[in-house]
Amino acid sequence: MSDCQSSPLVSFLRTYGPSPEGDVLSDENVRSALAKFNVAPMDIPAPQIEALKAALCGETPHNVILTGTAGDGKTYHIRQLLLEELKMAPELWPGEAAVLETTLPNGIRLRVIRDLSELEDDEKDAELAAIIACLHGELTDVRYLIAANDGQLLRYFRDSTTLGAAHVHAELARMLRFERKEGALDLILLNLSRSWSGKTVDDIFDAVVNHPDWDTSCSGCPGVDAINPCPIRLNQGILRGDSGSGLTFRTRIKDALRIGAANDSHIPIRYLIMLAVNIILGDKRVPDDPLLDCDRAKQRAAKGNYGLCNPYENALGLNMPKRQRDANVVFSQMATLGLGDETNNLLDEALTKGEPKDVASEIFGSELIYGEKLFAPAHHAYYVTADRSKADDFRSSIATQRRRAFFRLSADRLGMSSPWRFTVLHHAGTYLEVISALEDTEANKTYLDQIARRLIKGLNRAYLGMMTEESEKLWLAGTIGRTDDTVGRIATIDAIQRGARAQNIKLEMDPAGRRPMLRIRSRSVEGTIDPLEIRPLLFEYLLRVEEGSLPSSFSRQCQQEVRQFALITSAAFGDEGDEGDLSNVFVLSLGSSGNVDAKTLEV
Repeated sequence: MSDCQSSPLVSFLRTYGPSPEGDVLSDENVRSALAKFNVAPMDIPAPQIEALKAALCGETPHNVILTGTAGDGKTYHIRQLLLEELKMAPELWPGEAAVLETTLPNGIRLRVIRDLSELEDDEKDAELAAIIACLHGELTDVRYLIAANDGQLLRYFRDSTTLGAAHVHAELARMLRFERKEGALDLILLNLSRSWSGKTVDDIFDAVVNHPDWDTSCSGCPGVDAINPCPIRLNQGILRGDSGSGLTFRTRIKDALRIGAANDSHIPIRYLIMLAVNIILGDKRVPDDPLLDCDRAKQRAAKGNYGLCNPYENALGLNMPKRQRDANVVFSQMATLGLGDETNNLLDEALTKGEPKDVASEIFGSELIYGEKLFAPAHHAYYVTADRSKADDFRSSIATQRRRAFFRLSADRLGMSSPWRFTVLHHAGTYLEVISALEDTEANKTYLDQIARRLIKGLNRAYLGMMTEESEKLWLAGTIGRTDDTVGRIATIDAIQRGARAQNIKLEMDPAGRRPMLRIRSRSVEGTIDPLEIRPLLFEYLLRVEEGSLPSSFSRQCQQEVRQFALITSAAFGDEGDEGDLSNVFVLSLGSSGNVDAKTLEV
């Protein structure tokens, strides 16, 4: 790879990487970088742009507040609206003033505040009074488009003494809490942190790997088609899906991010771009500069040091120091999976002995550089020559291949060969199937009923501390009196039927669409019974207990969570927890067929 040129596109992408400069990357900085490196802009999606247009560009426009965490693209959405939809002259954006004014299609003035924190103290009160008047429908010749982070937005109205500010604060707090776009105000509230979309992830990855300057920027570079290829272009192809397993790598990343979303871990768009860039450019050699440039890529290829720029390791942020990974929302979320440490005999046999052949072939059958070629030296030294001094090298190498296998094995694999067996969440694949079934209006009711029965069986075993097979009834068992025991043989309400006419237990999707919940309905209970939210860890806990693990062996946090659900649900059915009242107490035991036998305690 002699005469390797420096690619302007690679230099541009480095500005998005996991570095202090990347962490503060803003819409304005991006446009400066585009001019500096003279590359085409990336076609990054603005997920709420259509909702923004609908709110402001119709016959009856509304005020709009864009909120969310830093990096969600609030400023980018505003620029897209102003320049693309309202045809504002590019030289007017972003302007020097904190408030920018333009005209909506119906002739109404639009005042744009791209960041509430930019308002000077001497202009806050007057602007706030106008905002409040607009939100209350008292000012009809102007509309506002405001961008602010959640806490900043609430603080802005909470701390003001302006008339009407307290009412606006209370309504905004309610809308944010219950995730409402509309309410009592003339307002559309678009929270960019409260949506999950696999399409957005794909659009961002496509914008990076299919950037139009890849070919022109790398034109003439001998590393593009070399036997020892440029690792940058190699990693780009793998993320694009050119590596023999198609889009499995990308699909598994989306799966991991979806699991995080179900656990209320939101990844802003800025960090999704950073993830894609790090997968392609990540490099381990220099911790303070963990990204490849063209010169360094040339060195890695010439020496065959592809282990330093492994895209599967880069997806986990392993090219940077742990403290930096832990501080980065996307890599800290990936770390919770425990990739590399978890496995089973079947998968390790596939990695080390090539059996079962179908599993080994799926792992090693294509994309050899990060697979067979990277693994072969350590495997040969430890397994063939029996050099035990290479044990540490082998352990490191097999952990690397476990991580790679997670990103390459098909999601269709179930049981012990499931890719999720390489993580602490063995049943995450099933969890994702449940989410898909709940999101599908034509969902397979039989499948959801089957999962509901497994969860009920897991709950019964957790509550009773017995290996019951009961999955049609839920026994909210506990103890009498004050005790720290998490299981018991006593129930103060009768069993709740799973599919009875007067009551039922079903899996449903929570209103925000982030995770499943187990909902109990009963005609004998007034009002709504609080559901059991099924987060990924709780799902894993209940299915492991359902399969035979001891409740105390997995998660005390989950034990406390299901215990609290039992207490709240029992209270909803009329059990007030009166320790002196034993007139309706059931003593539970395990029947011969694994069912629960209940006898009324005679007083």
